[in-house]
Amino acid sequence: MTLPRGTFMLRGSHLLRPWILGGWAGPSRRCHPGGEGMNPVLLRIASVAALLLAPWVSAQAGGPLPFTEEAVARGVNYTIEQFETFGTGLAFADLDNDGDPDLILLGRRSVGFASTIGLYENDGAGHFIDRGIGSGIPTYLPYASGVTAADYDDDGDLDVYLAMWLEPNVLLRNDGDFHFTDVAAAAGAAEEAAGGGCSWGDYDGDTWLDVYLPNRTGTNYPNNGPPSLVPNRLYRNRGDGTFEELAQTLGVDDGYAPSFQAAFFDIEHDGDVDLYLANDKGLSTGCRWWNHLWENLGGTFVDISQSSRTDACIDAMCIALGDFDANGFTDIYCTNLPLAGNPLFLNNGNRSFTEASEAAGVNDDEMSWGSVFFDYDNDGRLDLYVCNMWVGNRLYDNDGVWPVPDVAPALGVADAGLSFCVAVADIDLDGDLDIALSNLGEPVKLFVNHEGQQRSWVKFNLAGLGHNRFGVGARLEIRNGAAWQNRQVYAGHNYKTQDELTQHFGLGAQDFVDEIRVHWPGGAPTRSLRDYRARETWMLYPPQRLADADGDGVVDAGDFGLFLSCFTDSGRGLVDPGCEMMDLDGDADVDFDDFEAFVLRYSGPLVDCNNNTRLDLRDILTGESQDADGDAIPDECECLPDINNDGSVGLADLAVMLSNFGTTGTATPEQGDLDFDRDVDLADLSVLLSAFGSTCE
Repeated sequence: MTLPRGTFMLRGSHLLRPWILGGWAGPSRRCHPGGEGMNPVLLRIASVAALLLAPWVSAQAGGPLPFTEEAVARGVNYTIEQFETFGTGLAFADLDNDGDPDLILLGRRSVGFASTIGLYENDGAGHFIDRGIGSGIPTYLPYASGVTAADYDDDGDLDVYLAMWLEPNVLLRNDGDFHFTDVAAAAGAAEEAAGGGCSWGDYDGDTWLDVYLPNRTGTNYPNNGPPSLVPNRLYRNRGDGTFEELAQTLGVDDGYAPSFQAAFFDIEHDGDVDLYLANDKGLSTGCRWWNHLWENLGGTFVDISQSSRTDACIDAMCIALGDFDANGFTDIYCTNLPLAGNPLFLNNGNRSFTEASEAAGVNDDEMSWGSVFFDYDNDGRLDLYVCNMWVGNRLYDNDGVWPVPDVAPALGVADAGLSFCVAVADIDLDGDLDIALSNLGEPVKLFVNHEGQQRSWVKFNLAGLGHNRFGVGARLEIRNGAAWQNRQVYAGHNYKTQDELTQHFGLGAQDFVDEIRVHWPGGAPTRSLRDYRARETWMLYPPQRLADADGDGVVDAGDFGLFLSCFTDSGRGLVDPGCEMMDLDGDADVDFDDFEAFVLRYSGPLVDCNNNTRLDLRDILTGESQDADGDAIPDECECLPDINNDGSVGLADLAVMLSNFGTTGTATPEQGDLDFDRDVDLADLSVLLSAFGSTCE
């Protein structure tokens, strides 16, 4: 099958968007329709000059503030040298749980370093410290291809999975303090293949994170070696530190397809993660391969690629995910060969998609690799960054009016290198998203965002359910006025990369978020919150976790201490970060309504020891009683073992208790019920004996 240049197709042989652009006049000169070819040297000089001058022109004209490249100044000095893997990934992940994104880099081949893997700790201000020495990461991993981070073992920190290129994969268990141990072989995840961009998700609903590994099957080993025939893998997490491989069993291995990237996400908001796969060599082999979309139906997968109209026959590299048209559902953007165009699949919300790259103005028509949706200017709409080879990268500024313009030159991020991989995170915690870019043969670049600071923002971290501690697969919606924004928590997508798990929303000029809705994976109860302040990073908890500050599964006196420190009585937006789990009714304060809800969850004694007709907890909350030792018992009631109130705990008190021992259902503290359960039993005797001989003040 021969396709015209500038065409991509769906597998059903229906043309999705054909167009033909200008032809080629030799390998080094592009001809323009209706005109003569330009001198390639002059064209390159003009292009470079335009890229260099554009940020200055934009700033002088009062346009958006340009990004500034600050990698070396911020402690990141890492050069990409690996050219055999079609790009090498990078990831932002909070590896030490201190609230800022750390950085993992792949692609170095030179020896003389602690490791070819770059491991950088963020100091909280967006400066990075090289933590390679003593990290435990194998010294020489020049064929690391893709990188993701997820807490596969439910120990509360993010582990790192390296998809290797024709070498055994590496699973780095996070031991804390930037030390890692490779456990891939023991875990059953060390198979050797041409690995690409993995994605983590709980496909079977057991709350353990599983991982899909795409392999570029058919890739030859070096020196004219044989092809690797290992297909894609889906590793199901057994929950004991090991995985079982089930891709073929579940029908998602895709045979010998040359796959580059996978992405777990919920296409139709039914609470489970579906799976999209980007395959290379579709267009260039006459549609032998195509992209796939598998719908998750209770832990089994059904191929809906053709019916959903996402079965693109292209040379697909990446899968960028985001709600580009703001209709509440996640869209898909894939990159492709030059002149063939990059498809944008808009999610209709009914398991079907509409291709709209040309209408949106994001078809690009260059040799593209990585891409990412993010709201660079905090205006409340997702923008799109696209990595290109040989020509400048794109930053499509989405203001809701299509086609959208490319503002990359004006913002200083066009960067006409051999760009492969990109990831975003708020490295300096100033509320806007910064860019890390991987170009072949160049040092990694960090583009620090200045435009986003001009507008408001809000960020969220999610506490998960069960063994999925970071809420991977959860979905967030926020509303201001009538405008909604939508995000999902992904662990691996774009192209061989991972963005930070913290979810970022631009708010324009808003000072509050009118409404927040959180949907945890697996159909767990949805939470709704309102009136949360902008310019803050909030932690969102599922209903099951509310009020349990120490996470021990019981709401008791220790948790009441946090409630007491968070209590604000009333007022819009008065809750502070750290107190979110005590806002039980989600109205952005911790007041008496939340106290009533807290009491319903409280497992300790609910008593009125001072007989003033109010619960002791309420007396402490309002300051009518003091609780110096924080045991949720008013100080005036602390000496309960002194049953006869003579100022000491002795034989007389023991005699009173023993005379009432065995009373059930009606006992009072004056009779020896010291734990307020209306019984006089061994538990009360234990309390008295522990205080025996003490005096009361």
